[in-house]
Amino acid sequence: MSIDPLKLDHIETESLGGTVNFHLKSSLKNANIAGLSRCQVMKAATKFDNNFALKTESLLERIEIIGDYKMDGKILVLPIDGEGKCNATLKNIKATIFLKANYFEKDNQKYINATSVAVKLTPKRAHYNFENLFKNDKKLSANINNFMNQQWELVTNTLMPDYEKKFGE
Repeated sequence: MSIDPLKLDHIETESLGGTVNFHLKSSLKNANIAGLSRCQVMKAATKFDNNFALKTESLLERIEIIGDYKMDGKILVLPIDGEGKCNATLKNIKATIFLKANYFEKDNQKYINATSVAVKLTPKRAHYNFENLFKNDKKLSANINNFMNQQWELVTNTLMPDYEKKFGE
C-alpha cells in the first residue's frame, strides 16, 4: 500500500455541529489523500513492557483529500442533497498517532501485532470545495462552500472524528 497518495475506498460520516443548525450525512468514495509522505516527526515515545505502545507527534504542511462525495442534511436552514467531486485541503496540521500492540514470537523472532491505532489531526486552516451541493444551482453551492470555508473550524471539528477513525483503521 502506498502512503502518498493514500487511497481509501470509502468513508462514512454523520455530523452534528455545535451552535448552528448543521447536520450532514456524507460518504466519500475513491479518495486519494496526498501529502502524508512529507510528514515531519517532532516527538516519538515508546513503551516496552508487557505490551508495546508508541506515540508520535508530527507536523504536516498540507494534506489534500480528493474524491467522490455524496452528502445530504442541513446547513443553517438549507437542505443539502449533493454529489460530485470534492476537495478538502488541511494546512499546518499537528498529527498525533497512538499505537498499541501485543508481542508475539515466530521462528524464534519477536514481533509486534498492532491492536489499535488512534489518529488525531489538528489543522490550523482548512479549505473545502464540494461541487454540486445543490443540484443545478451553482450560485447557491458556491455560497455554501464560502460559508463552510469561513466556518472551517466548525466543519473540520464536525467531520474530522470519522476521518480520524478511518485513518486509524
